[in-house]
Amino acid sequence: MKVNCLAVTGLLFCVWFASIVQSQEPPKPILINEFGVLPCEQRLAYLDHFTYEIGREPGATALVLITPESGRASVAARHEISLTISRFEFFKLEDRLVIILGKESNETHTQFWKVPQGSDFPKFDGTRWTRPAPDVRKPFIFGFEDEIGLCSTFVPRKYVELILGNPGSRAHIVVRPGGRETLSAVWFGKQWIENFTKDYGLPRNRIKIFYGKKDNQLTNAEFWFVPARKK
Repeated sequence: MKVNCLAVTGLLFCVWFASIVQSQEPPKPILINEFGVLPCEQRLAYLDHFTYEIGREPGATALVLITPESGRASVAARHEISLTISRFEFFKLEDRLVIILGKESNETHTQFWKVPQGSDFPKFDGTRWTRPAPDVRKPFIFGFEDEIGLCSTFVPRKYVELILGNPGSRAHIVVRPGGRETLSAVWFGKQWIENFTKDYGLPRNRIKIFYGKKDNQLTNAEFWFVPARKK
């Protein structure tokens, strides 16, 4: 049986052309995860997986859609945003993060999208969240950490960057001892000083440490930003 060469050639050309067209189509956003109200530990696990997906694809953008619960939108959104940003800052991926605040709903709902380079962003009914610049003219608490550090949003690198970026400013650490069988407040404070100086290059003379009253909880610390003294 003779084969119609023209028909075979035409078929091969169609297959080749279809593959070329398909390869030229722009990539599409990928929904990595979505969830409602979850324990903090589980949200952290989802965030760590999400940052891994973003980090292993150069040029990809992380898009987080947060739909806050009606009636407590500011509280719910603030907590989700803080946790999200801190994980991206921890992995040094904060420049590739976009957060969208959706309209209020019955409960807080979150979606994680990976937007490949060259792809259009998904369209949502919401507004892009931008972090307000801190007021470095007066002291404020930058972060908090206890001896366990579970679901912490404190990122030492960002704290040190803020201090170093403002000449004359200082880091004040207020350590409060916990109850029985908790870490020594003195040891806890010294560990943070060592962390800031050795790991992040903050000069020791720009750190002051204070010890507060016992609060019968876990040993903990507040990390204050203190601006330069006025001349």
